[in-house]
Amino acid sequence: MNTKSDQIRQAYDRWASIYDTNENPTRDLDAQVLRNLPVDFRDKTVVEAGCGTGKHTAWLAGVAREVVAFDISQAMMARAKEKVVGKPVTFLVHDLTSPWPLPDAFCDIVTINLVLEHVEKLSFVFGEAFRILRPEGVLCVVELHPQKQANGSKARFEDPATGEPVILPTFPHTEAEFRQAGREAGFKTVEIQDWWDNTEEIPRLLSVVCRKT
Repeated sequence: MNTKSDQIRQAYDRWASIYDTNENPTRDLDAQVLRNLPVDFRDKTVVEAGCGTGKHTAWLAGVAREVVAFDISQAMMARAKEKVVGKPVTFLVHDLTSPWPLPDAFCDIVTINLVLEHVEKLSFVFGEAFRILRPEGVLCVVELHPQKQANGSKARFEDPATGEPVILPTFPHTEAEFRQAGREAGFKTVEIQDWWDNTEEIPRLLSVVCRKT
């Protein structure tokens, strides 16, 4: 694991205990966006890359046939496991910037939510998603909108133990970068959509849906 990944892991380990309960409109809108994408999750095998505290895992486990969820933070994943007891979910501790421990053509859908702002180069992640997807598979990405990033928004929280503000390492990505990463990975189509909440004049989130032939 590289130094940047270790910094991110440590930060999310510290964030885990309050991630689900502290005020976070980005997290809340993200939960709505995934459920409203033009993608059918029913009876599918889904890989959730960067599952965090399981804000999507429980819902996915309720509609999909099988879910494999992985995350860099064991503390975040421990929270996710509590939400899906008895459901068809396999958890792995893994850094998505390293080769994914899954075979080719393994799943129907890959989801990545609020993770890629911590990834410098999108091409590897999109390539791994393409590799493990079956024919006609779909990659669903939801991230902080580039306009929000340009205005200084980034993942941050107040450490519950010390009260100090913690700002995580981030790498802003443009819409063009997402589109290019999807096309270079081999996806047939790349669909991008803006998402607003009720308090913002500019979009809060961006979704990217990449479809494989």
